[in-house]
Amino acid sequence: MSNTLPVSIPDYFYYYPKSNELGTVVENRSSAVHEGKQEVVHELHSSDGIYMWYSRVHLRSAKKMVVEYPAPFVHISYVLQGSSVYRNGDEKTPFTAFHSLQYNVLLLPAGKVHVEWMPGKEVENFEINISREFFEKHLPAGHPFLAQARQTGTHALASALHLPVTPQIRSIIYDIVNCNMDPAHKRLYMKAKTLELMALQMQQQKNLPEETFLQPGDIKMSDAQKMHAAREIILQRLDNPYTIPALAHLVGTNENYLKKNFKKVFGTTVFGFIQQLRMERARDILINEKKKIGEVARLTGYSHISHFSKAFKKQFGFSPKNIRVGVCLWLADLQAAFFSELSLLPAV
Repeated sequence: MSNTLPVSIPDYFYYYPKSNELGTVVENRSSAVHEGKQEVVHELHSSDGIYMWYSRVHLRSAKKMVVEYPAPFVHISYVLQGSSVYRNGDEKTPFTAFHSLQYNVLLLPAGKVHVEWMPGKEVENFEINISREFFEKHLPAGHPFLAQARQTGTHALASALHLPVTPQIRSIIYDIVNCNMDPAHKRLYMKAKTLELMALQMQQQKNLPEETFLQPGDIKMSDAQKMHAAREIILQRLDNPYTIPALAHLVGTNENYLKKNFKKVFGTTVFGFIQQLRMERARDILINEKKKIGEVARLTGYSHISHFSKAFKKQFGFSPKNIRVGVCLWLADLQAAFFSELSLLPAV
C-alpha cells in the first residue's frame, strides 16, 4: 500500500466484476484530514457485478496503480478534478488520457492496465466497473459499440472523443456516493443509477455534434486552463454570477473566445452551465433544507419567483412547489422496479 496518502489507496488491484447470490451491497469507506482538507475513498460492491469507486484526495506527486483482471470488462471513468493517464501493460505510450470534467466508456481486455493520476490541488474520480455481459445486455439493438464490445484482446472507447461531465451527471454521482439506503435496497439503487448514467452517455453522444468536443491541438493548454479558471469562478459566484464580458476579462480573454472555447472544453455554453448548476442546487435545497420557494429563488440568483419556477420546471418536468410529488413519483418507480425483481426470484 502507498504511504503517500492518509487514506488507503492500493498500488495494485485485482478486479473481476462477478455477480453473486447475496442480493446486497458491500461498502468500504475511509476518510482522513490531510493538510486541513477532508480526503475520501469510497468503494461499493454490488451482487449484480457492479463495482463503484469514488475518491477525492490531494496529490503532491503522481499516484500510479496497476489493475489486473482475468476477463474483459467495461470501465466508465469520470474525472471530476485533475487528470489521469491509462497505459496497456508495460507500454510507455498511453492509449487514453482524461482531464477535468471528462469521461468515457472503456472496454478493457483481460490483462493489466497502468493508471496514473497526475498531481494537482485536488484529484477527484468516480468510476463504474461492470461485466461486458451486463453492458451488452442494456445496449440498444444495433448500437455501434456492440461490435467493439464483443471483441477480445484489445481496448475500445465508446466515444472517439471524451464526453463532458455535465452538472446533471455530477449530481447523480454525488447522489450515489451520499446514498444512505440499507444494503439490500442500495443494490437496486446502484443498478438504476448505472443504467441512468449509461442512458445519459448514449443520449449525450448522439446529440452533441463532434465539433463541440475538444480536438487534440484545437486549443492550447494555457487557453484550456483559462476555461477551467472560468468554471471555478462560476462555481464560487453561482448566486451572483459575473457577466460573460466580466468573466472573460477575469480569466484574461475576450467574450467571443470564452464562449467558443468554454463549449469546446465542457460541451455546454457558459449560460447553460450556470443554469444547470442553479437548478441542481435549487432541487437539493428544496429537498434537504425545506426552505420557501422565494428564498431558494434568491439563493440561486433569481429575483422573480415566476422566472425561477419556469426554469425549474423546464429542467425537471415539475414545478418547485411539486418537488415532493416529483420525488415521490421517482421513489414509486424505484419501489415498483424493486418488487418486480422480487417477483422473479424463486420461492424459498
